[in-house]
Amino acid sequence: MFIERPNGLLRFHVLIQGGITLILMGLVFLFFQVIQPQIHAEWMVYAKYAGIFYGAVLIEYITRSRNRGNLFTLTDRRKFSLSQRQFTFPLVAVLGSLFLSGEPDLSRALLITWFAIYGGWVFWTNAQMPALLSRWFYSTKREDAAPVLLIANARDARRFRTRVRKGEFQGIRVAGYVDFAQGDSEDCGVRKLGTIGDLDAICAEQEVEGVIVVNAHWHDDIILALSQFCDHRSIRFMLYEDLTSRYGRKLVPHCLGSTDLVFTMPEPLENPVNQMMKRVLDVGIALVALAFVLPPVALMVSIIHRLHSPGPLFFVQRRTGRGGRSFPIVKFRTMTAAPRDESVQARKHDPRVFKGGAFLRRFSLDELPQFYNVLVGDMSVVGPRPHLPSHDEIFTNVSKNYPVRRFAKPGITGLAQVKGCRGEAIHPRDVRNRVRWDIAYIRQWSILLDIGIIFMTVKEAIAPSERAY
Repeated sequence: MFIERPNGLLRFHVLIQGGITLILMGLVFLFFQVIQPQIHAEWMVYAKYAGIFYGAVLIEYITRSRNRGNLFTLTDRRKFSLSQRQFTFPLVAVLGSLFLSGEPDLSRALLITWFAIYGGWVFWTNAQMPALLSRWFYSTKREDAAPVLLIANARDARRFRTRVRKGEFQGIRVAGYVDFAQGDSEDCGVRKLGTIGDLDAICAEQEVEGVIVVNAHWHDDIILALSQFCDHRSIRFMLYEDLTSRYGRKLVPHCLGSTDLVFTMPEPLENPVNQMMKRVLDVGIALVALAFVLPPVALMVSIIHRLHSPGPLFFVQRRTGRGGRSFPIVKFRTMTAAPRDESVQARKHDPRVFKGGAFLRRFSLDELPQFYNVLVGDMSVVGPRPHLPSHDEIFTNVSKNYPVRRFAKPGITGLAQVKGCRGEAIHPRDVRNRVRWDIAYIRQWSILLDIGIIFMTVKEAIAPSERAY
């Protein structure tokens, strides 16, 4: 009842969105046939690209995570992010195909018009259609909304009703709640109808269609008895557990055969297909960087060394990688070759950084040799930045969930860096902010997120912030 309704509306949303997309595609093509008659002769070319476009739309939908696809529970920001994803997939597919094939006669005006219309349609439907469908089919204000009875305390009853009002449960209204305790109910905005002993009479009086046990803390025998009670009276029964509030973090349920599992966080990078896509991107970028970018930069760095600080070209240091395993990270040397305490973080106007080294650090040129680490598999292009083992111990004391960063390979750049968390970690909040963004990256990874971070990193390298030192 309660699960299939939103699932059905989501499928209905996808069907409407996809079907009208096809209709709009045909209308745009017919319009340009009128104003550009030569398009008629090339209809096979446009049909091919229409197939590429729609294929990318389907791939985006198939690879979309369950949490990302539930438009009834997404915030406006996440709906916008989903719309960007739906727009970017076919755009990249079509432009990539154009680049590879070099179609000379394809109307650029048609493509620009189409993507403008498609973008507007996708953004509008994701922002407005879920609410319209919900009001049309299962409005909680409609007379046919199913009355449900909560078995809960006052606080849990209030929280559940709030989620109903947000549209997370379709087509129901909360008739009231019952509890084990006697006495007056708290002022929670939900009417207390009695206690568990009055359940039979209350269900009959309120014509209840569903009973929901909210955050059950009772013995299994009681839950079983309540379930059988509902079955005998043709009343739907559901257990609702607000695990996020109980454990203070977002948990991810998963069904594995006949076993129900609950994880503390999603990890898209545990999917072997995602791992393969990320590795292909890493190797491709690393090969290009090592073949075409690193040699001329290495020559420039060697000249800077000769002028300002003779010594080794590279600086090799042990850093902590995925799973806590250490590896040798390779960088261009930016500090004097004299012995020093490596555990001391580089700070602004650090006397250990020689003239010219500051330039390399500011524009992140010292990080280029790490593409070797990417190629051999110790690092990724994008991921949490690796730190010294001694710094890991310090930062773990500041942020208890710091070690979660090790779930993913470390990266040359990362979400934390493009969000401004780079340079010396002076205050505890600096560490906590980095950890927050790094864990967000692990939870929300997508190939498009990696590509976006790479572009933002290039922008930061060209116009570095004040924290680049």
